[in-house]
Amino acid sequence: MTGAPRDRVQRLTRAPGPFARVGDLCLRPLREREDDYARISRWRSDPRVLEGYGGRDHPLDIWTVMARLGPKVRGESEVFPCMIERAGRAIGYLQVYPVRAPSDYGLAEDEAQDLFGVDLFVGEPDLWGQGLGPIVLRATLDWLFREQGARKVVIDPRVENERAVRAYEKTGFTRVRRLRAHALHEGRRRDVWLMAMDREAWEALPPAPGRVGEAR
Repeated sequence: MTGAPRDRVQRLTRAPGPFARVGDLCLRPLREREDDYARISRWRSDPRVLEGYGGRDHPLDIWTVMARLGPKVRGESEVFPCMIERAGRAIGYLQVYPVRAPSDYGLAEDEAQDLFGVDLFVGEPDLWGQGLGPIVLRATLDWLFREQGARKVVIDPRVENERAVRAYEKTGFTRVRRLRAHALHEGRRRDVWLMAMDREAWEALPPAPGRVGEAR
């Protein structure tokens, strides 16, 4: 992958265990265990989930999930995969990563320093519409800015995924630009919104509800 020199890009310090709690929500590292992989496979085989994340033409069986996420779980990739839990129940997936090629987002190379990307989905449709995504995303932002030295965080929902766009705006992300034909989804190149939050915008956010920080 092309991009900024490695010494100019922040590296993630992975949390060894649950690293954020907000009420009954918790973020923890994905584990190299069959039950974690099976849960991801179930979500990534559900057409309702795939319509928003991954595409209904690309369901993933457990072996594909293991092949794709195993290197991330073992630290062989810079992508840090996490499970979202609510009251001990796994309900979704989140991953964070340092952005190595800011030009992929139409950003300048000097913006690569301490630039992170985030992807996430709530995999349980019965929990949709409860505002959980923005809460989890805010906890992740707090961790990235406080603990990882982030200067800017980006996310890139498809333009037609209005529910996700609204959720990210509710968290405090702003639309930077429309990236044409940026993502392949269900056989077509789709436009996405590049959305971003920098440290100054994060510092101006009102305090998050509940407790965000190291789990006890």
